[in-house]
Amino acid sequence: MATMPKDIQFLIEQVKKSDCIFFRNGSAFTAKEAANHLTLKYNNGKRYAKNGNDFINNIASKSSWTGINYKIKCSNSDEITTNKWLFNQLKYYNKSLDHPK
Repeated sequence: MATMPKDIQFLIEQVKKSDCIFFRNGSAFTAKEAANHLTLKYNNGKRYAKNGNDFINNIASKSSWTGINYKIKCSNSDEITTNKWLFNQLKYYNKSLDHPK
């Protein structure tokens, strides 16, 4: 069984350890609940997520049932789409690969 790509692992871990509230189909979820949901969605649809970009675009940005965009509200920022938040995290991840500590 193939393992989850590192950039997708990173994104889910960032969700899990955030202080954010996630909104999915009109309901609020904790960061841990959101991370669990994204992990489940990845496991069910991994053929659509070969990398972080695919994961965000095809799995982690909206409900596959309703088509409604997921949103996120962190304590230090305004509510934004999960798509935007995850792409910001992916940008940070990719930059860390370019400039390791």
